[in-house]
Amino acid sequence: MDRETIKTIVLKYLELFNKSDFESMTQILEPDISFENLTQDTSIVKTNGIKEFLEICRSSARIFESKQKSMITIAVENNTATAEIFFDGILAEDISKDILKGDEIRIEGYSEFEISENGLISSIKDFSR
Repeated sequence: MDRETIKTIVLKYLELFNKSDFESMTQILEPDISFENLTQDTSIVKTNGIKEFLEICRSSARIFESKQKSMITIAVENNTATAEIFFDGILAEDISKDILKGDEIRIEGYSEFEISENGLISSIKDFSR
C-alpha cells in the first residue's frame, strides 16, 4: 500500500475521532483491532476487538466537553504509520479532586497505526510523553 493511501486512512481516523463519529469509524477498522494506550512504557488501557475499542472511545469522549487530536507529522514504513499527535481537550466533568470540569488537558505523543492488506486499521498504539 502506498504512503499517501496510508496517510489518508490515518487522517480519516483522526477526523472521525474528533467528531466522535464512532459508527462511521467501524468502516475503517478491522473487526479484531487491537488498541493500547501507553505512557512511560506502561500500558494504561488495552483492548481487543472493535466492540471493546469503541466502548473505550465512547467512554473517554463523554468526559470531554470538546476534544481535538491533531497530526503534526507522519512517517510511513511498509504498512505502519507513525504519527506525531497533539491532543487538546476541555473536561466535561471532574476526574479527580485536582483535575476539574473545565480544565484543559494537553498531551503530546505519537501513535502507531498498522494498516492491513484490506486497507483497514488493524492496530493502534498511543504513546504519551
